[in-house]
Order: sequence, then C-alpha cells, then structure tokens
Amino acid sequence: MNRRTSLKYLLGAGLSGSAIVAVYKFTGWESPDIEYLAGKQPTIAELAEMIIPRTDTPGAKDARVDQFIIRMITEGSDKKTQRNFIKGLKQLEQYALNYYENEFINCSYKSRYQILSYYEKSSGYSSAILNKISNRLLGKPFFIKLKELTVEGYCTSEVGAMQGLAFDYVPGDYLACTPLQLNQKSWATK
Repeated sequence: MNRRTSLKYLLGAGLSGSAIVAVYKFTGWESPDIEYLAGKQPTIAELAEMIIPRTDTPGAKDARVDQFIIRMITEGSDKKTQRNFIKGLKQLEQYALNYYENEFINCSYKSRYQILSYYEKSSGYSSAILNKISNRLLGKPFFIKLKELTVEGYCTSEVGAMQGLAFDYVPGDYLACTPLQLNQKSWATK
C-alpha cells in the first residue's frame, strides 16, 4: 500500500467518525428526559384544549387527554418519538418566552393561538414525499404527534365517545354511506 492510499483510508475514517458525531449531536440520541413531561402536564392540558376546546360538547381537558398523551409518550412510544416530543415541547415553551415574554400556560388565548399557528405552519414540508422521508428518518414532528394523540385520546375516552361523538351501543347493519341530519354528531363507532 502506498502513502496516498493510506491517507485516503485515514481521512475517510476520520470523516466518518466526525460525521457520526455530528449526526449524534444533531439528532440528540441521548436518553429522553421523561420526568420533564410529568411537570408539564398543565401545559399539555392547555395545548390539547386549544386543539379540542370545550363548546356544547366536552373539551380535551374534560376527557383528560393530557394524561393519555403523557402515558402514550412515556409508555407507548419509541425513544425517537419521546425525544422529538420532549424537544418540541421545550422549544414551544422557549418560543413563548422569547416572543410573548410568558410561559405558554400564562399567555392569553390570542397569543396561544398565534403560537400554535406558528407550529402548525412549521411542522412539516409542503411536499408529501419529503414529509414521509423526514418522518421515517427523524420521527414525526412534535406538533403533528400532539394533534394525533389529542384526537386519539379524545375519541377513545368515555367522555369523548359518549358526549362528543354519537355512540351506537349496538351497531346494526353496515351502511357504507350513511346520510347525516343537519347538525348531527359524527359517529363514535364505525
């Protein structure tokens, strides 16, 4: 082996090692701070309530969606999802402090709405294929996961299924296209 070939191998190994370190720092492969979520339960409750507010039907707080979200993240998610969710929640808190000079939970309704609008716009790419690739490699963004868990927690809770949706205790025949009456609730069963 000559000197030039040896240098190529050494430089390649060095670049590979530095690339691995850079990816490690970028993605944050360290263990997620699960205890952080327990202290942020009121914030998660307010976030969920902004997504499904109380109207003539119960809201996300009434269905205790915050407990569902925390349990699903801590017990039912992989490390990548846990890290993304916790990192996103911390970033949301920091964003509220930087731009609204208050914690999210203490912001006005208008400020909360603006914060969530910002996260809605910045939670993905305009291209569906880029979103798929990003979700596969880096995991789902915080706000998308928050919305998914909020809707799932609400619709599977007793309060959400019985009062927020129309629940059919004994399903009848399967009708693929069911006509709905004006102002009729969506069905809790499919």
